[in-house]
Amino acid sequence: MVVSGFTTGEDSIGTRYTSAGARLTNPNNDRAAYDVQVLFNLVGPDGNILDTTSETVYYVGPGETVPVAPLQIGFDASTAPTELQVQVVGEFVEDEGPKGAFGGEGAILEFVGGKIKKGEYGNELSAQVKNPTEVVIQLPEWDCIYLQGDKVVGGSSSTIVDPVPPGTTVQFGESLSPDSLMAPTVECRVVGDL
Repeated sequence: MVVSGFTTGEDSIGTRYTSAGARLTNPNNDRAAYDVQVLFNLVGPDGNILDTTSETVYYVGPGETVPVAPLQIGFDASTAPTELQVQVVGEFVEDEGPKGAFGGEGAILEFVGGKIKKGEYGNELSAQVKNPTEVVIQLPEWDCIYLQGDKVVGGSSSTIVDPVPPGTTVQFGESLSPDSLMAPTVECRVVGDL
């Protein structure tokens, strides 16, 4: 099952930004999905595709719901998008636990919490994650979605560049585009290679 949404807007000089995200749910209670390809299409008012991008979700456990968001979509689009189409391609297989970006054993870091707050140059994501493992996690990748009630209104993704030592909580975040995007709820997932 996929629930998705987006927010679009222009900055003070007329550059259009779009923030998009999706929530994926594995409907199987006994099978996992690995290297799931998620295709995002922004559609314009006349039905044409304004921009396309894809993301990979390395692991979706049995019955698990995970956020996924494109790094960037719809930057400086000529017109405002009216629809977001999300297609998911993956296979369900025996669950062998989390995998990382390089296909080896991975770890899902513990999302401690996050919020969108007003920053000096617009709204910003501020979130924290804890490393529950016994090893230093290098370059964990994060996906966050922004919600108003049950409605997805955007999302973002990137990498934490600093190493995350065992048992340590670290902060991550970024400036949001469009910079006026605000949502009361943030859901994030951070995955790293062991």
